[in-house]
Amino acid sequence: MKVCKNTKFRPNIHYLDIIAKIQSQNGRVVDIIVSETQDKFFVEFKHSYPSNEVIFTEKLIYNSTREILRWVIETNIKVVTIYDELSN
Repeated sequence: MKVCKNTKFRPNIHYLDIIAKIQSQNGRVVDIIVSETQDKFFVEFKHSYPSNEVIFTEKLIYNSTREILRWVIETNIKVVTIYDELSN
């Protein structure tokens, strides 16, 4: 199930590009965790903005060719799935 309705979404978007975009909007990124298995690459990080008390947790799963399989953003209020190829 592809959830993203944004036509600018690219399944090969790099997590560092996401972090750079957050930082360019005055966001603070912390707790970056990267791990890898034989066929998947996992990235998780937290970020916040000075104007907002909410802490966001971004979770990305890539395949072996670094295309996004799942991208989820969690807060204490809600969970938003940006893209999910794994639920097919």
